[in-house]
Amino acid sequence: MDVIQALSEGKRGSVARSNEVARYILQYPDEVRQLVNALAAENPAVVSHVSHACVSIFAQEPAVLRPFGAELLEALKESSQWELLHQLPKILPHLDLDAVQLTGLSDRLWHLLKNDRSSIVRTCALQALVDMAETDEKFEPRACAAMAFAFEQGSKALQARARNLLKL
Repeated sequence: MDVIQALSEGKRGSVARSNEVARYILQYPDEVRQLVNALAAENPAVVSHVSHACVSIFAQEPAVLRPFGAELLEALKESSQWELLHQLPKILPHLDLDAVQLTGLSDRLWHLLKNDRSSIVRTCALQALVDMAETDEKFEPRACAAMAFAFEQGSKALQARARNLLKL
């Protein structure tokens, strides 16, 4: 399969062939590098479809993406594309990142929570900050501050997610 060609098909906001690509990568995990490299594509539709494929792969076989935590984090830090900004936070807190990378992730998520225009991106950033605190207590103060921000200044969707997180 030509992964890049498959990812370039379909509209930017759609899943297009990303699930097909995810199944292919799961069957041939040595091809995952092609997928990760495509995060730097200039075509926004490709980047959108890559982010969808990454989430699908991670949901089924997290180990396939674990070696690429640094690259995924770099993509999150450098991108302003909303599809990537709302998909990668679902994955990154669960990858094997070192202390510096985790701090960078926390900083980026905090920035997205406070500044991004997309309610979906802000909601995913909140969830990711809470996920980080669940696995490393060093991130609890930021997760608590994120929850407070969500309740005080967040959209209805962000407040609803914060309420659901409190129930856990």
